[in-house]
Amino acid sequence: MINRAPSAALRRASLALLPLLTIGCVSTGAADRTASSDPAPPAASSEMAASASGGPAAGAAPTDVEEGTTAVEEEALAPPTQTQLREEANRVVDDWHQAASVADRDRYLGHFAPDAVFLGTDPDERWDLESFTAYVDTYFAPPYQGWTFDPSDRHVMLGLNSEIAWFDEKLTSQKYGSVRGTGVLRRVGDSWRLSHYSMTLAVPNGAMEAVREAIVSFEAVSR
Repeated sequence: MINRAPSAALRRASLALLPLLTIGCVSTGAADRTASSDPAPPAASSEMAASASGGPAAGAAPTDVEEGTTAVEEEALAPPTQTQLREEANRVVDDWHQAASVADRDRYLGHFAPDAVFLGTDPDERWDLESFTAYVDTYFAPPYQGWTFDPSDRHVMLGLNSEIAWFDEKLTSQKYGSVRGTGVLRRVGDSWRLSHYSMTLAVPNGAMEAVREAIVSFEAVSR
């Protein structure tokens, strides 16, 4: 077996390659350690993305608070129902009568529309709002202090667009007995206002002839 020593040229080539091999091994090991010790961060979840953007996660169901807020907003924007409109009309007319019973001038007149007309029991009693205001100013002051008519059996009907309503009612007065009231309400803004009201004496059929004779006699004397 012949054992020959490497030539000088071979030794010089080996020495030149040694640093390169060492650097490659060191670099590869550092990269492996970096990959194993510092893993890549996980992808952001849909919840985290939604939180960052300020909106709900994709496919998430709305919360109770969101549903409740939406329902309240929808209810506030919804127009009143016919039942609500009738109830409001009844409250307005009731308050109008009650204001007269305590001689509350401003509250009583405040329920009228600007072009309102009031018909009294006398054939000549047809007042626009200006002339009726003068009448109210007189009879709401001492010694009269207003008037009291207790309403009952009221029926409220609504127009097709719910902007107009009309009603009839029975009234009871200590001075006049049974009286019939009929009226028209009109929507002014968000409330009902009286546009027309007529008050007539309710005469029983059995008393009609006597009442007619009394009226004829009175008119004959008054001419």
